[in-house]
Amino acid sequence: MVSLHQWQMCPMLAHNVTDLIKSDKDLHAAACVEPVGVAYIACQNTDIKGGDIVAVFGGGPIGLFTAMLSKAVFGASVVHMIEPVPFRRKFSKKWCDYGHPSYSS
Repeated sequence: MVSLHQWQMCPMLAHNVTDLIKSDKDLHAAACVEPVGVAYIACQNTDIKGGDIVAVFGGGPIGLFTAMLSKAVFGASVVHMIEPVPFRRKFSKKWCDYGHPSYSS
């Protein structure tokens, strides 16, 4: 739950990044900022600790970043990805240890 104090701080977090975008590569990197932020907050709110086993439902951008951050930043030992779309499931295998068996390719 967000307190009024936290809500009032949000404008400080917003930045105009248009001056930083000089190329398509910069634009692609900037497009990742919001999904990474959502994934980071999800990991914080679920209180992931080192050695935890994590299940992520959905292998879209936020789900993939959640899987990556669960391991790399928060120390999860195992990350399970539940994803029905074959392309996303295959792509997520780079960061996840296990796909749900009913969706295995």
